[in-house]
Amino acid sequence: MRWTSNNKMLPNQNSRYGAITRMLPPTLGKVFFVIHADNASSQQLLEEFPVDRDGVPRVYSTTSGAATDNLAIQGALDACVSGRGDYVIIMPGNGNDYDLGALLTMSKNDVHLISLEGMDKDPNRVGASRQVVLEQTAASVDVVYITGQNCEFAGFYIKNKANYSAVQTGAVAHSAYIHHNLMYMIVSTTMSVPVIDLYTTKGAIYCTVSNNFLTSQSGTCSAGIRAADSNTGTMISHNIVMVGDAATVTTGIFNGSYKGVTEYNTVAGLDGAGADGTVTTCFNTAGGVCNHNVANDADTADFTNDGTYMDAGNYLGGINHQT
Repeated sequence: MRWTSNNKMLPNQNSRYGAITRMLPPTLGKVFFVIHADNASSQQLLEEFPVDRDGVPRVYSTTSGAATDNLAIQGALDACVSGRGDYVIIMPGNGNDYDLGALLTMSKNDVHLISLEGMDKDPNRVGASRQVVLEQTAASVDVVYITGQNCEFAGFYIKNKANYSAVQTGAVAHSAYIHHNLMYMIVSTTMSVPVIDLYTTKGAIYCTVSNNFLTSQSGTCSAGIRAADSNTGTMISHNIVMVGDAATVTTGIFNGSYKGVTEYNTVAGLDGAGADGTVTTCFNTAGGVCNHNVANDADTADFTNDGTYMDAGNYLGGINHQT
């Protein structure tokens, strides 16, 4: 233990072996954990991260056998303090999905909702494994709605509810960082919203959507990733939108943001083994630049930009399309 100038005793974190030697993110805020109650390591995690000196639990366990895993995740998010840089880390599910019975909301600033895998921001890696699967089982809701500023969402394998988005940002969710996720485009017939949606509730500025892998199921989806003109400065980079399964995606990536950047993405409408996919327009951009992207598509759909000289080094099926 050590003492402050006003004789207040502070705990020595180095005295607890398990807590200090685990891989934790660098933050002056708090780190919270979510784990399946039936995970063999749940009790050990509780012992290593007990209720802290403020009386706040650091570990939130789900209820076995119930589609209410959102309660544990939301409980950890609610325990975060806005502006402190808190982390909520969802632990591996050991082959079990985290079944959500309601929308997850990230309403506080500077909060990170990630998996252990999401802490590795390897720029050469796209997508995520099945370590942490978030499946929305509730009717008529997205997976996560971000309204706080400077929030991070990363490292998840996501099954959205049919015809609802995986991630949506609110109007003031400035600088949202959505990266290294694998997302299904689950639709029943026609999905009128994008999988990653910065468009429906417009206004969040300088967001980053990168290194995500979006993969289709049957049906028609309006877009893989979409940002509006008011999403100023949004960067969409190093994502893959893969369309097969006889699915149709109207626009692979739409970035209408002023001063937006759309770079190093791949959109593919498959033509070969398995059921082919259709992409009406692979890239649709306006107000910003669209550089070094690849449209692997059997049809004529490729690149649309409302500006002049705003496209460079893009490729259509291996052919240099824009210079």
